[in-house]
Amino acid sequence: VTIQATTGTLDGQSPSFSPGVDDSTIANTVINTALNAGTNVVIDTGNTGTQAGDINVNAAITKSAGGNASLTLNAANNINLNADITSSVGALDVFFVPDFDNSGAGTAVLATSTVSLNGGVLNIAGTASKAGGVTTLNSDAILNNLIWTGATITGSGTTTVNGTLTVNGVGVLSGHRLTLNGASTLNGISQLRVDSGSLLTNNGAIDLAGDALIIQFTGTGSTITNNGSITKTAGTGSSLIGATTMDGSGTLSV
Repeated sequence: VTIQATTGTLDGQSPSFSPGVDDSTIANTVINTALNAGTNVVIDTGNTGTQAGDINVNAAITKSAGGNASLTLNAANNINLNADITSSVGALDVFFVPDFDNSGAGTAVLATSTVSLNGGVLNIAGTASKAGGVTTLNSDAILNNLIWTGATITGSGTTTVNGTLTVNGVGVLSGHRLTLNGASTLNGISQLRVDSGSLLTNNGAIDLAGDALIIQFTGTGSTITNNGSITKTAGTGSSLIGATTMDGSGTLSV
């Protein structure tokens, strides 16, 4: 299912959309109209057809009127966030459920986009992935697992990862708050950059599985609060951890 800026094949199903054929589409304006009426919108990928079952958000979803509402995307495979989801009137809660069929395939792919939900929360079940572009999260986001291979997360919200964080490249926090409550692993020479006034709070266990870095690379005023543990378990070189402020009641062993 692709959310697009032109007329879609499923437009008549509003506010609950479920395709019966491949290459189904929905106009973003139809979704916007339902949300503006305070109506909850649900989109799934159906159980027929030959495609993997992706939902592609390729056009902006904008709530600009009405009471509180929710948007739920249930995809058998990936949810690809390629456009903005915003609300300026009423709170908009957003629920992403990739791998809805529990096949073991599918993530919520965070690409270049802005999420601003006017008091609503972005909830991502399963696994989210971040590899390219700048994702601006101006609302709070609650994630189960996150695989971060590169690019930037910014914005005025707080992102909480309750399960696992895996960093395989250079992940950049830029003026953003990230809270880790589970087990996190930085592999090889990966980096988690806590830049430009960001706040990294670790309440779980961070494993530096290589010569990885957790550093303030650019800007000032960033904080790393370690209430759990940060431990280096692999690598023959040095691992660095540093920011303008380092605090917390946890343990550090590098």
